[in-house]
Amino acid sequence: MDKAIELTARRTPDDPSVSGSIPGGPTERAPAPVRYGGTLPRQPMPLFRSDGVALAYDDSGERVLSPVLLLHGLSSARGTWRGVARRLAGRYRVLEASQPGEGGLASLFPAIREMLRELRRKGAAVSEYEALLNRAPTPGGGSIGDVLGPEGTRAQAEAWASADPEVFTPAIEGTVVAGVEPEATLARPVAIVRGDPARGAAFSAEDEKWFLAANPRASVTLFEATSHGIHDERPERFAAQLESFLAAVCGR
Repeated sequence: MDKAIELTARRTPDDPSVSGSIPGGPTERAPAPVRYGGTLPRQPMPLFRSDGVALAYDDSGERVLSPVLLLHGLSSARGTWRGVARRLAGRYRVLEASQPGEGGLASLFPAIREMLRELRRKGAAVSEYEALLNRAPTPGGGSIGDVLGPEGTRAQAEAWASADPEVFTPAIEGTVVAGVEPEATLARPVAIVRGDPARGAAFSAEDEKWFLAANPRASVTLFEATSHGIHDERPERFAAQLESFLAAVCGR
């Protein structure tokens, strides 16, 4: 890879911490850590830049600790990881990265795309997205807002307010996984948690079968009565599962 991957943040004149390009290149002074309703310090809105794309991320900043990168799914938001990130704080360097289309269930993608197009056309405020999430039903009952909680709902609303509706098009057209090799063997330790097929989960028992055939040392755990948003719907159980996996991988 011959292009620099840049990590930049807003400047502040009095903070000694620095983030910059990887590899080499100019650096910028990063702001002092801030806290979001808990014990997890973060740098506000640093940006990851590569190939003309800029994505925001949150970073707990402890560079001497083992890093854990938390990635959300299509239509979700990095802010939905904050509860898990707070639980890992102090033991790992926690990074939560945005992805294109931040901020749903695959069957709802056409409706989400049209909804976001319309809200963008009318210049809707974040509060309108938030109200929509508090009304939108889920397969398991209740609304998306009920599942995410107030903090997660606000994060999701902010993400949807800045999302490009067209990122849903490849998922709707079925081209998003073009070129994927589902039977590839993975060299690193892998643990998968999957939702309940009765709640519309994408990873099926058949998927588990072929995946474990190719990766016999991996593990797959079923979360019963859980749909698409496993870490949102079962945060305590998910966090415990993740902590167990990290402890085994990192030797803790």
